[in-house]
Amino acid sequence: MRRKSWLRRSVYWLGIRSRGRWIFRKPILEWITEPCYREQLPLLYRLFASYCRIAIGLFRGKRVFGAEILFRSLLIFQRAFSSQTCRRLEFPDFGMYLDLHDPRFLVVGNEVIGGEIEKVLSHFLQKGDTFVDVGANQGAYSMIASKCVGGSGLVVSIEPQPRFASNIGKSLALGKRCRFEVHQMAVGDSDSTVDLIIPRSYSGTAGVYPEHSGLGRHT
Repeated sequence: MRRKSWLRRSVYWLGIRSRGRWIFRKPILEWITEPCYREQLPLLYRLFASYCRIAIGLFRGKRVFGAEILFRSLLIFQRAFSSQTCRRLEFPDFGMYLDLHDPRFLVVGNEVIGGEIEKVLSHFLQKGDTFVDVGANQGAYSMIASKCVGGSGLVVSIEPQPRFASNIGKSLALGKRCRFEVHQMAVGDSDSTVDLIIPRSYSGTAGVYPEHSGLGRHT
């Protein structure tokens, strides 16, 4: 059992297998292959997007063959030689500031372009409502909700990761669709200070317990 546990931890640490590997599927990555979005990205990310476009056309199956290994190699280079992580991307309905060092930004484009999330939120939200986004991550739901609640509404985004909280505030200010508040904190049943474990492979599983946040590298 110890050997199996050690092997599993090594596989996650090296990035061979990670909690975020589901990101590298065709339905999620297709948006980045569109020229209007690809050209907004830095050079290495444009090359990755071009590879995805070719791979989606050549290989069958749900996963984009080789995309995960290529992207994680790209991130190693970016983190080593570039400290700039924030990038403004323009989508059809609004612009967003995204952290490109976080693999989950690849999901954000799919979330804000697809229209499915907006369809669900608009079913529950009306003009003037208040939307509370707990664990806002890169802010896709907050931005979509800002359209639904309108100028008389309020969006409250709660996100403990500093880089994401900052970008959410800038994105909501850029759109000026509604009143908003961004709180850089976590939500719990008591006041305390804890260490937040953020897996490099997938920020969406950040938490205070290693068992929840995965076995790979953390920031």
